[in-house]
Amino acid sequence: MNIYILTEITKRELDSNLLLSVLAANQEHEVLVTNMTSLKFLNDKKILKPGVFHTKSLVHDEAKQKFHLSLKKNNMLITSLDEENGLVRKDLKIFAEQRFSNESLSVVDKVFCWGSHDFKYLRDKYPKYLSKFSLTGSPRVDMWQKKFLPYWTNNKKINREEVLIAMNFALVNGFETTEKIYKKMKLSGYFERSKGTEQEFLKYIEESKKFFLEFIDIINFLSTEFSETKFVVRPHPREKISTWESNIKKNKNIRIDNSGNFNQVLSFSKLIIHSGSTTSFYAAVNKVPIISFVPITSDLSYGQIANELGKICKNKEEVKMEIENVFNNKSVIDNEKVEKIINFKIHFPKKLLSAESIVNIWEELDSKINSKKNNFIKIKILLFYLDIKTKIKQILFQIYKPNKKKILDNKFELLDYQTIKKKINLLCKILNIKDHIDIKIISEKCFLIKKIK
Repeated sequence: MNIYILTEITKRELDSNLLLSVLAANQEHEVLVTNMTSLKFLNDKKILKPGVFHTKSLVHDEAKQKFHLSLKKNNMLITSLDEENGLVRKDLKIFAEQRFSNESLSVVDKVFCWGSHDFKYLRDKYPKYLSKFSLTGSPRVDMWQKKFLPYWTNNKKINREEVLIAMNFALVNGFETTEKIYKKMKLSGYFERSKGTEQEFLKYIEESKKFFLEFIDIINFLSTEFSETKFVVRPHPREKISTWESNIKKNKNIRIDNSGNFNQVLSFSKLIIHSGSTTSFYAAVNKVPIISFVPITSDLSYGQIANELGKICKNKEEVKMEIENVFNNKSVIDNEKVEKIINFKIHFPKKLLSAESIVNIWEELDSKINSKKNNFIKIKILLFYLDIKTKIKQILFQIYKPNKKKILDNKFELLDYQTIKKKINLLCKILNIKDHIDIKIISEKCFLIKKIK
């Protein structure tokens, strides 16, 4: 079977998609991992053989719906696991209206759900498509398990001595301006699909600007108060690091870094400080102490449930005191409440990994299509042409519009063979896969994973 996995933000999605790919490849399937530009280009050329297209969201704009319809015409099956996931929301109304629609669900074959909350809510919201929702859990959660710790640590000795400060300010400190994001959301129909979205967005921007300044202040404060403690400031993958570098004191005990996957740095962290971030769920699952810094009373429920996973602190002194409590093993957390939240939002299969459940469902769907082998030589030539064409456009843009800054798509990082091969080998070792799973680089943003016989 041919499987095409859309990857948008590699820092967030690559590792869990590699887990899916390795498990699928071990079952004799061929997996192409790439970005939207490459997939759309190849689909338009009608070169991709029928298979399963796995996407990170169903709804964005009219263009995405047309793309999905085009895939169906080319005899593709479509599955989805929403990477935005709604974990930080107590009320999923806006999430369900933003990310799903009756129109999009009419095209998709399966929607995989993170936990009982989104599974039950989506089935109630869209009863016509009950059978399309599957409670599998997420491969990203699979990789939070202790068995995958060597993957994140690369078998290095773990000294949990760093304090991790996780940022979530992509909307006010991102590569795109707030105004441009707002216009994109409006043109994409987000505000029409969910009437509360526009008001929530504008309020979130207003509050984020205040939180942003508070985090600058507390980072400078803590790095001085705890001069012997190492702090790792981790901006969101879509944030500008330069903003933090210019506003945070140049203290030797501060490192600003958002390279790689969040799980890597958390594996070496003694505690995490955040506000309304999805990362708190990973920390809670792995019993890493959490400080939820909430210096401003929010009018939004967004992020509130994530904050409840840790000790809520409203000012710098409370944060300082709680850090001292953690260091002295005096921190008190309502573990029963935390466990209840985790089990409400996240599904943990008892016998299989979530990724295994998804691969099994793909194999059940495979009976609906007549899979044939792809011509990867031809695919490689076409994508080489696409890469050259893209680079020429970028050069011409710089020549004819030198004063206008073009925002490049850096969500899908340029990854070399050795980096991905090393990750695959680690996964095979952890999963006890004895067969040889190999990778072939097809283009700068596309690679093939398959079993070598």
